[in-house]
Amino acid sequence: MTNNAVTFEVGLPLSLEVPKVEEYIKTIVVGWERNRYLITRLPYIKDKPVKLKGKDSCLVRFLRGDNAYGFSAEVITIQFFPVPLIFFQYPEQIESMSFRKFKRVKTNIQGKLLDAGLVTATDLIVMDLSEKGCLLKVMSEGQNFQQGGIYYLTFKILDRRIENIQCVLKNEHQRDERQMLGVEFQDAKGGNIDLIRSFIKLITENAAG
Repeated sequence: MTNNAVTFEVGLPLSLEVPKVEEYIKTIVVGWERNRYLITRLPYIKDKPVKLKGKDSCLVRFLRGDNAYGFSAEVITIQFFPVPLIFFQYPEQIESMSFRKFKRVKTNIQGKLLDAGLVTATDLIVMDLSEKGCLLKVMSEGQNFQQGGIYYLTFKILDRRIENIQCVLKNEHQRDERQMLGVEFQDAKGGNIDLIRSFIKLITENAAG
C-alpha cells in the first residue's frame, strides 16, 4: 500500500525500531509535509535522548483500526530547541498488514535461507518467531533479495529440524549494518506448525513463570 492511501494525524502513536537499540521506542506524530518530511517527538530513554543522527534509518510502525502499518524512514535531522524533534524523510511507501494475532518470541537461532531460483543458501539468524513468520538477520554482506520473492528457510528448534519451510519476503531493512528480512510462512502445516507452536508456548510460559 502506498503512502497516498494512508494519512497521518497529529498525536498518532508510533513505534520506532532504531539502530543499536533492542527495544521498540514509542513516540508520536507532531507534523508533516506530504512527500517532504514527517516530524515526531524525539524519545528519551532513562532521561537521555535516543541517539540518532542524519542518514540513520529507522523502521516505523503504527496501528490504525484492525491493520498494522510500517515503513522505513531516514532521519533528516534532529532538533533539540525549542522542542526535541526528529525530522524524517516522508515515506515513499507504507506497507500494511492485518494486525498480528499470533504470539511472537525473541530468538537467536542459526538457520539458512535458500533461493531456489539461484540455488544459493544464505547463513542467517532467526531473531524472532511466530507461527505465521519470523525476522531474519543476514550474516553475510552483499546479498540481494527480492521483496515478494519465495524462499525456503531451514532452522532447528527443540532439537528438531524444520527444513525448507516455504516463505515469502514481506520487507527488508537495515539494522546495525546488517540486512533484516521479515518473512511470512506459506506452508507451515502439520508437524512444522505444531513444533513452532510448542516452542512458542514453552518460551512464553517460562517467561510468565
